[in-house]
Amino acid sequence: MRRLRVLLVSLVLLATSSLLAIPAAAFAPANPSFERTWERTAKPVADGAISRTWMWGPEAFTGAIQEPYAESPGELRAVQYYDKSRMEITQPNADPTSIWYVTNGLLVVELMSGRMQIGDSSFTDRAPAAVNVAGDPDDPLTYAVLATLRDAPALPDGALVTQMIDATGAVSDAPETAGYNATAANHVTAPGIDHQVASPFWNFMTSSGTVYENGGYTTAPLFENPYYATGLPIIEPYWAYVKVGGVLRLVLLQCFERRCLTYTPDNPEGWQVEAGNVGQHYYRWRTAEAGAAQVTLAGASEHGFNATDSELRFDINGTTLANDPAAVYVWINDFLYTDFAVQISGNSIALPFAFFDADERNEVILLARDVGDNEIYAEFAFWTGDEVLDVAVLDESGQPANGALVTALLGDDQSVSAQATAVDGVARFESLPDRTIIFDATASGNRFGSLATTGGAGSAEVHLKGFDAPSPI
Repeated sequence: MRRLRVLLVSLVLLATSSLLAIPAAAFAPANPSFERTWERTAKPVADGAISRTWMWGPEAFTGAIQEPYAESPGELRAVQYYDKSRMEITQPNADPTSIWYVTNGLLVVELMSGRMQIGDSSFTDRAPAAVNVAGDPDDPLTYAVLATLRDAPALPDGALVTQMIDATGAVSDAPETAGYNATAANHVTAPGIDHQVASPFWNFMTSSGTVYENGGYTTAPLFENPYYATGLPIIEPYWAYVKVGGVLRLVLLQCFERRCLTYTPDNPEGWQVEAGNVGQHYYRWRTAEAGAAQVTLAGASEHGFNATDSELRFDINGTTLANDPAAVYVWINDFLYTDFAVQISGNSIALPFAFFDADERNEVILLARDVGDNEIYAEFAFWTGDEVLDVAVLDESGQPANGALVTALLGDDQSVSAQATAVDGVARFESLPDRTIIFDATASGNRFGSLATTGGAGSAEVHLKGFDAPSPI
């Protein structure tokens, strides 16, 4: 896929066994409260005033989204997704000066339990997330695996953390990690929770550093409440080998209600403790299972030859399309078509005026929303051309072979084809790209002929030859 000049608003993934990475996209904080929350710890990093891990990310990767939540006004609340978490305002009429006015969801709990929260006590049941917790997307240590350890007993106070977890969730002792001197530093008990916090994480959660407040930089506790960003621990800390950039690295890992933290001893100072990309992981999981919509392309065929002036239509099934052209984005070969170019009629989106690359494979992305504010995403690719080519089919004596069936196959991709029947010995093909085209002709009497030429050749001749009929034995 060509690199998009206009980056995707966000990506809804089809419910497949593998999940793709969220594409890079940059969105400003959706409102002043989100902006103030982001600025406190992220602006110093973004401005280069301090070198340390991101707690939100350099920017949001979605705009403002209204998600269902039973106790919010209208049963919808404003949220915005960042690499590391999700900001949310559940009660917009509450005290905006409270640190809890903007919360970050219990995303890790949902990922591990498979229960998507849609109210204080309302949930939608799904499967625990088979999404990597840290490192490369194909790292096998997932939230679903870690969920099996939620009831593991807490380490004794002050104990060295030397327990190692593998990709299956099996725990073993790794005495070689004792030299890193990570200890059980803070024992947390709450309903359903009884876990230690490892010392590298507790030191980070209670640390002070450069923050941005009241329009300027100051030194203050990084978190006004140690558990504001992370929530409470929901598993014990474990060492693990995690694939990072294709290389296995030793990290200490611990998941909390809202974030997962890692400690990599050989990372540079300020980056030894990092927050995982829980916001990305959760968004992929949530939208993958919400993505029940099916999109059918009309006006062009992915397996045929198409005119360069084709008029596209996207037919939506499985959900109800929102009647909002401003929420529709169509990219064709990196060029963005928005509301000025699209037409919505019922559950269909039409693109009557579009530009396609002749003689090329055209790549199309659709991004829209349904009435429930779920995203609809689809990708298509098809070939277009302007060439017309007449194929003369001649028999063994050089006479026109009326009724011969001619198949045109694109040399670049032989799943792209067209068929025509010879009339007066000539089969006409239109909308061919000026690329290599293979023509196969068949006629009665077990006669066959083949020819390769370019779509812009204008005309071609295929000479049939007879072959013995295959043996029935």
